[in-house]
Amino acid sequence: MKVVVLVALLGASATVVHAGQARRGTSPPPAPQGAPDRKAQAYEQFLRAHLFEDEDTDTAIAAYKRAIELDPTAPDIPADLAELYLRENKGPEAIQYAEMALKIDKDHRDAHRVLGTVYASMASGSRRGGGVQGSQRENLTKAITHLEQSIEPPMSAADANQRAMLARLYIAAESYEKAIPVLSELVKQEPGWSDGPMLLTDWGPTNTGWFRSGREHKRDRHNAGWMIVDELARRHDGSFRSKFSGQLTEVRVGESKLALLKPETYMNLSGNSLAAAARFFKLPTEQIAVVHDEVDLEPGRIQVRLGGGLAGHNGLRSIRQALGSAEFLRVRVGVGRPGRGDRRPVADYVLSPFAPEDDAEALISRSADAVETLTAEGLDEAQRRFN
Repeated sequence: MKVVVLVALLGASATVVHAGQARRGTSPPPAPQGAPDRKAQAYEQFLRAHLFEDEDTDTAIAAYKRAIELDPTAPDIPADLAELYLRENKGPEAIQYAEMALKIDKDHRDAHRVLGTVYASMASGSRRGGGVQGSQRENLTKAITHLEQSIEPPMSAADANQRAMLARLYIAAESYEKAIPVLSELVKQEPGWSDGPMLLTDWGPTNTGWFRSGREHKRDRHNAGWMIVDELARRHDGSFRSKFSGQLTEVRVGESKLALLKPETYMNLSGNSLAAAARFFKLPTEQIAVVHDEVDLEPGRIQVRLGGGLAGHNGLRSIRQALGSAEFLRVRVGVGRPGRGDRRPVADYVLSPFAPEDDAEALISRSADAVETLTAEGLDEAQRRFN
């Protein structure tokens, strides 16, 4: 059985990876040598929980809880359970087990991140908080405190999404003196990221939308990759969870597994997300395929190929740097350039919604067909049918 990972980059790209086998969950630490029986049993339950996280949540939760009973001194076990509850939108349970991890290790960064995310969701009115009580201001303060403790110095090297979330929290708390340096560094690293200046001018502390950037919800030309991945997940009953600095789900396409990844990093850091997935699934570069919108292809045209130039694309450049090679598969989705009489810059054009005559639904559907063909029947057949 082969595995395919499809990675949709926020904005322009998506990526597909084939492999012989996949593992679920994060890689656990090595089994303790010469450990007492209870610790060995706890380790077995920890592995069992990771194995069942995506297939049977109840079994995974029960295994985590049994592991905690067997070894109440290991902070990673309740921290991982808190992360699972967070993905299940069960805020009170996520808080309970994250706090349990912090009682064992007060500096556990993953536990602080879970608590920061839950309280940020509550402060923004998101359902992810799952019923946690507290005023918006109290939740905001807790979110900031925990997210600050979840980031390992230096701040500039931390995950871009985590820093962006923290910057939004600072703005919501009217702590502009803290938000400005974080946003400034992000804009330096991602020059095309327009949210930074907008956050300082358009987003106020009473705006309940501050927790989400909103970019993932746009159906513009530059988000074609995400739209294709969402279509594949819809077809095959995929459910996304946080993984590899993005959103991951694994589905079956015929006899193959297809792992769909939507990086949530900024465009010029998206290769980091993909490289982490490739390492996890032990995948060679030539088994990774990136799906991206392409202005040099006329609207509606699809082209499947192996390797090729980067055409100045920051997302593709990041992937090449992270993988050490440009020899990955591409599914190029044509969106064209501004037509005659349209004086908009190309950047403004691709960041605008599809026009009715583009028939975006048909394009996304055919692109998803191309990915399925590439997954199940290989490059030659995908090129024959769609190029």
